[in-house]
Amino acid sequence: MAQVAVRRTALPPRQRRLRHVHSVMARNLLPPASRGLLNTYFTVHLEGGAQPIYTSEVVWHSLNPSWMPVAFPGGESHRCCDTPVFIVRVWDLDEDSPSSTTLLVELAIDLLYISYVGEDLACFQSLPPNTLLLELADGLYSFGHVAQSLSSILNAPPKPRNRQVSSGQDGVRKVNIFRVKELFQQILKMQETQQHTLRSIEEARSKLESRLDSRAPQLRQARSREMHQYRLSVLEKEYKEHMVLLEEDRRGVEELRESIVPSARAVSEAEEALLKGEQSLREERAPLERDCQRAEQLCRMLDLRRRQLLEQFASIYTIERLSDQSTYTIAGIKLPNSEFQGCDEEHIATALGAAAHLLFLTAKYLEVSLRYRITAMSSRSTIRDDVAGSPAEYPLYSRGVEKQKFEHGVALLNKDIEQLLTSQGLIVTNTKNTLPNLFMLLNHLALPIHPPSI
Repeated sequence: MAQVAVRRTALPPRQRRLRHVHSVMARNLLPPASRGLLNTYFTVHLEGGAQPIYTSEVVWHSLNPSWMPVAFPGGESHRCCDTPVFIVRVWDLDEDSPSSTTLLVELAIDLLYISYVGEDLACFQSLPPNTLLLELADGLYSFGHVAQSLSSILNAPPKPRNRQVSSGQDGVRKVNIFRVKELFQQILKMQETQQHTLRSIEEARSKLESRLDSRAPQLRQARSREMHQYRLSVLEKEYKEHMVLLEEDRRGVEELRESIVPSARAVSEAEEALLKGEQSLREERAPLERDCQRAEQLCRMLDLRRRQLLEQFASIYTIERLSDQSTYTIAGIKLPNSEFQGCDEEHIATALGAAAHLLFLTAKYLEVSLRYRITAMSSRSTIRDDVAGSPAEYPLYSRGVEKQKFEHGVALLNKDIEQLLTSQGLIVTNTKNTLPNLFMLLNHLALPIHPPSI
């Protein structure tokens, strides 16, 4: 005897919640024009929520994805699954660019108005495009025109099946008329029972829908109240978290203030010390300024005295230029420019000694240390070279000495004159011009002298 499939116990529509949804599946998804098979996943959102509360895995290369059972968040976040209203969005993931997604289906679902379509999809030959099905404890549900299409397919009369009847060897069919009649009566009885059950179900459904329609405002208010309660709980949780963070910030501020107090005290003490130091500096600045002025006055007096001495040296060893404009004399003795051929040796030695003595005194009072040390002894003056590898003393007179040593001594004397000119910012054009270069130095130092008032 045929068995009648019994539907598992269904939840009343008013008791359906998001947490009762076991899984989600889609059939006959329509791909974009440029795509073939799709890589799909779905997200669940609450009303007014931009962030999803659940994101499924990706089903690759399929137009009929069946995703894994839904695992909604638990613990304190279970309240988000107590709503009967939510949004499901199905996305296509670009395999070449994982960050690029395309929205395929977006449905706002109210579990109060979904329709039962069957326990599985084995009995459906074809489904409408972009069909989205929800699996609850008692079977599959859909909504809108999809649910109507599936219900029409489900309630269509079954097609007659061809039955083979056994026949004997003589070609005469052997049929048990009583057995056929009994089966036919059972079938009619089952069909009547089924029709009666369907009519009862339709009547109960129509009554329930009428009651639901009459109580729709109360149900909307209840859903709104549930949503507001959920949002209020979320806000209370955020408020508590913010209060905890605020208390931590307050403790941090107190700790920071306690750590800053010693630094502030040190800064205050440093500021007081700075003020005292500035006061002391102001008090000591006046004597320092007086000392600086006195030092400047002494420097001017020292410079005046130095120039007076240099003028006296210049008057003792007078350097004059003769009328031919190329010959100079010192203390009335003619001294050629490093060319002493045919000159009197003693005159040349005396003139070189005078020039060496004048150069020595000038360098001493200008506080310039000469590179080549001079020993001034009139016509027997010498100059010492301590710069060379082996120190040696060279004469500034030619009698009784080697000519090469004498000429080297005159060259060292000219280098000392060049050093002294360079220290005063003057440029030497020819180092062999002994008296002209010395004359230029004295003219540079012979500036007008104004004695300071004391």
